Amino acid sequence: MVKRTHLPTRATVAGNLRDLLDLREWSEAQLAAKAKVAQKTINNILNQRSACTVETAEALARAFNLSGWHLLIPGLAAELANSPALFTLVQDWLGASPDGRRRIEMIAQRERSA
Repeated sequence: MVKRTHLPTRATVAGNLRDLLDLREWSEAQLAAKAKVAQKTINNILNQRSACTVETAEALARAFNLSGWHLLIPGLAAELANSPALFTLVQDWLGASPDGRRRIEMIAQRERSA
């Protein structure tokens, strides 16, 4: 069984957004311009004063060439921000047979333990 880390969604989104800003060395104002989202909204999300709507998550993620759901992954790795690997893996898992899904999960567990 996979051990899951449970963080409040606001904290997860805020942390991932902060990490992505740091990775790109962007300011809130730069992200606001790229995502066409008000800087105050970004600041409120980063400081967990307000929830991030699906539409805002999509706009913010798009600025980093990601999908909105990426912002919900606890501890979003910097490599993910520069690679389509997770999206491809999810698509492959979804398209696999039940046996194929079990094999993918077994390989992932084995690699995690290595």
